[in-house]
Amino acid sequence: MGVKERKVKEKMARKQDILSAAEKLFIQNGYQKTTLEDIADSCELSKGTIYLYFKNKEQLFLSILERALVDFNTYLLEHIESTTNMRADERLSQFAGACLDYVTSLKPESKRILQEAHIYVMHQGISNGIIQRINRKFNLLMPEHLNSIIKKGIEDGTFRETDSYLVSEAFSLVIRGLMFAEVLWVVPTQKFESIFFQAIKCFIDGLYNNPNLLLFT
Repeated sequence: MGVKERKVKEKMARKQDILSAAEKLFIQNGYQKTTLEDIADSCELSKGTIYLYFKNKEQLFLSILERALVDFNTYLLEHIESTTNMRADERLSQFAGACLDYVTSLKPESKRILQEAHIYVMHQGISNGIIQRINRKFNLLMPEHLNSIIKKGIEDGTFRETDSYLVSEAFSLVIRGLMFAEVLWVVPTQKFESIFFQAIKCFIDGLYNNPNLLLFT
């Protein structure tokens, strides 16, 4: 490995160390009470060095969220590849179930980061550009995949004629809303699962071309 390659690798490793240290502090103390000085001290770096990697605390926090969303998108991609031979309505149900499994299996510290993100957006505000950036990461696979499933269901007669893209966006919003509800709303998992699948049932049942084909009973 040459000098240039080694420096790039060291820089990437340091960036990940900063992210990991910041994540621990955000979980422990919350976003508002954590300062860049705290993060620098935890990494045994100067505050100036932190600025070489991140413009401010908000950008650092966003990078932690994006890292989590990359993991979610990777999980979804693996699921997508495993359901290609299923019927359209079954694929929608399986897709929703995969999202439920993911969010209910999150570790407490991962949920804490998402809770801090919600608190920050609600009480302090966040720039529209950053919100859009987060949405792009969170929406990376969901609408595109759902659109292809719904289109196929319309083509084979399982679903009625409708605007597949708008429906996929709506279904994506329903799933995302339910996922965040699980993170923010502390209820027994079994109760939440019932609420989740009842919502999915209502949505999918509304797409059927023939009421006799209802997936859920």
